[in-house]
Amino acid sequence: MKSNGLNLVLTIVTVLLMVGYGQPVMGCTQHFPAETSPSDTVMRAPLETPVQLGHQQGALIESETIRVEFLEITADSRCPSDVVCIQAGQVTARLRVSLASEESTVQDVISLTLGAAAGDQAMAKFDSYTIELIEVDPYPVSTEEIAPSQYVVTIVVSEA
Repeated sequence: MKSNGLNLVLTIVTVLLMVGYGQPVMGCTQHFPAETSPSDTVMRAPLETPVQLGHQQGALIESETIRVEFLEITADSRCPSDVVCIQAGQVTARLRVSLASEESTVQDVISLTLGAAAGDQAMAKFDSYTIELIEVDPYPVSTEEIAPSQYVVTIVVSEA
């Protein structure tokens, strides 16, 4: 029994190493790993340009040094377009932001809120960049529920 458990642990460690958790080879410039290069879920985008990201989609901004990924909508209390409300409500998006350099990759998860009553919570600073949430679609309608996969956020990344 002990050897089966040890074999399982060794197999997991081997798989993790094969996936790319090792350090880059000396002399190589570190950019984001191959799995974060542009694909169906990651696109390239210039600085200071509105970028639309679908659920679980990311964008590599400015020469692949900063990556922003739309994780989920954590709250959507916006007043439906076919209803009259006292307050407009707000919507909060969670984003993963990563910044690669030759030495390391720094990563954080941020929440940005549109329609927040107190203060400007639609913008966050990350290293030398500002990430701003511009829009969240679709806008709610009282007769329709929005599935998590339907949400699209529009963000702008600029130099701080």
